[in-house]
Amino acid sequence: HPRRNETCKQQYPELKSAWSCLLSKPQQASVAIIGDSHAHQYYKGLANKLLGASVLNFSVPGCLPFSSNYSLSSFCNDKFHMAIEFFENNYSIDTIILTGYFSYLAAGFEGENVEGQRVAKVLDDKHRHAFQESANRMLSVLLSLNRKVVVILDIPDLVFRPRDCITFENPVMAFIRGTKNKKNLD
Repeated sequence: HPRRNETCKQQYPELKSAWSCLLSKPQQASVAIIGDSHAHQYYKGLANKLLGASVLNFSVPGCLPFSSNYSLSSFCNDKFHMAIEFFENNYSIDTIILTGYFSYLAAGFEGENVEGQRVAKVLDDKHRHAFQESANRMLSVLLSLNRKVVVILDIPDLVFRPRDCITFENPVMAFIRGTKNKKNLD
């Protein structure tokens, strides 16, 4: 689905620098989802499920909701302050959902797994401390604003090929389905 819609642009012009700005209804939001590109995946489902609420999604990849990059990047620090200022000035939002690719936000990328998907680095002490510091800062500010804060954990990184869990007795089907696994799991 799109990353932006006209409803969000009109209601919240201050979010023009966000990577994603989506608003489910042409009214002030009562629920906000903030995060990186992984946060974007929850918008449509929550907007469809929370029919009585106006749901806002604004996302900035690599930065929100909190990241070890805050102490390293003025770009991320600016986005953090943009998010805090936004919540300080928008009292209609009573629930804030924080989510993202947390393993990446904490440690950065190492490379790709066997399916070509990104895999986060092993978390070192420097990045762990910076990540915890930015998380504590974000959560402290949001809780001080008397908002309900929900954190949704990210989907796990896979370090194996899921197709290898599927078995086909027929070698032609195994080839068509992209797996070399021709055994049965019996």
